[in-house]
Amino acid sequence: MKGISPHTVDILNFLINDIFERIATEAGQRMCLRKRCTLTPEDIQKAVYLLLPKKLAKFAVTFGSRAVHRFVHS
Repeated sequence: MKGISPHTVDILNFLINDIFERIATEAGQRMCLRKRCTLTPEDIQKAVYLLLPKKLAKFAVTFGSRAVHRFVHS
């Protein structure tokens, strides 16, 4: 059986944490620009569209929206 080496897992974990931090930072800046105290889904979606390539951003937003919808309605 094949698996993923611990080194590969570390690299993927770093990449995931890095993009999460970038999205969170950008969304926070958008929130401040709008002079709001609450981070909205629109802030996060706009940050994703600004930071990721077009097709990947579209899939990420669609998948994220579905996940939130399922969570809220479960």
